[in-house]
Amino acid sequence: MDIEGARVVHDDTLAIGDVRDPYPVYSSLLARGEVLEVDLREEFGLPIEQTFDRVRTFSVLSYDAVRHAFGETGLSNAIYQHYLGIVTGESILQMDPPEHDGLRRTIASAFRPKSLETWMDDFIRPAAHALMKPVIASGGGELVADLTYQLPMRVICRMLGVPAVDWVVFSRWSQLFLTAAWDPEAAMVVSKEMEDYMHLLIAEKRGNPGDDLTTMLLDASVDDRRLTTSEVTNFLRLLLPAGAETTFRGASIMLLALLTHRDQFEAVRADRALIPAVVDEALRWDPPTHNVPRIAARDVELKGVHIPAGAYVVICPGAANRDPARWQRAEVFDIYRPYLPPATFGHGAHYCLGYQLARLEMIASLEAILDQAPGIRFAPDADDPHVYGMAMRAVSSLPVVV
Repeated sequence: MDIEGARVVHDDTLAIGDVRDPYPVYSSLLARGEVLEVDLREEFGLPIEQTFDRVRTFSVLSYDAVRHAFGETGLSNAIYQHYLGIVTGESILQMDPPEHDGLRRTIASAFRPKSLETWMDDFIRPAAHALMKPVIASGGGELVADLTYQLPMRVICRMLGVPAVDWVVFSRWSQLFLTAAWDPEAAMVVSKEMEDYMHLLIAEKRGNPGDDLTTMLLDASVDDRRLTTSEVTNFLRLLLPAGAETTFRGASIMLLALLTHRDQFEAVRADRALIPAVVDEALRWDPPTHNVPRIAARDVELKGVHIPAGAYVVICPGAANRDPARWQRAEVFDIYRPYLPPATFGHGAHYCLGYQLARLEMIASLEAILDQAPGIRFAPDADDPHVYGMAMRAVSSLPVVV
């Protein structure tokens, strides 16, 4: 497989914050209670966007409370109209049941296990291996820019049925998504660019259908009606932050964890059957999304705490995944620990549709490294690679030699 396109360096420090280790704060807060009326942005010294500067704010911290919060129908996803909705327009992400349910069922058909197995064999695994070839040829590289960031972008291009080189354009849009709440003017420009692009794509697929997600959505129906152009457009726009941003972060954190735990890297190299456990532990140990916003549509009681209608609620998978009541030595990256489902992909009606796709892309990235660069290690001049961010997490860089 030929891989075309430029190398893109991803930097979102301004959007997600430069918090290196949030876990001591989480631990201190969790010792005070499972649900607290605190604003995590204040706890970490981060700015609060004007939309929510005078709203009562609650943080949900324990695993059990987070699971309950994800399933609580009184906590609404409508909050996203102030974030991603600025760029995507009204999409499934902002909807609550029952409006949400029919559209989700329709879209879910693209993420069935059989479909994903075909994607893995036909494109995801070959693309990961192709991305590693230039790294091997150069004797090393930077795995975030060269592999983990590119792979999900290229997968989305293939899923939509657009030219592979357009991943560079998608990359710019994806990075600007994160600044939507702070810079709505820039967000509206990106929104219009994406809308125009998707309208052209939809018109093309109506005249020349293919084996892609765009065509599938155009052929799909909800409650005996076809999806509108706006519904298809808005879901396609949502794929960038939902599919690419979270997946590349998870894959980068996984590789950082393995490269800094050489004994576990060597164990996986010797026994490929451990690969799924590596992926699962990385997604628990430091998930790509730490804070998930909701707004209370009505008065809600959560773990004995009264949350009034209109309150801003931050559900914290990052804190939940280190809950000592659920995991022993939760701060330790350990691929041998017995598997318990983490809070990473949510729970209930909004459980992440693409979680299996994300896992496959992470598996493919690790397989490509083990197949082609089994002796990979940090470059001698690597400058303290680390994870950073508060609402979302990212890896500073992964400079390696092979």
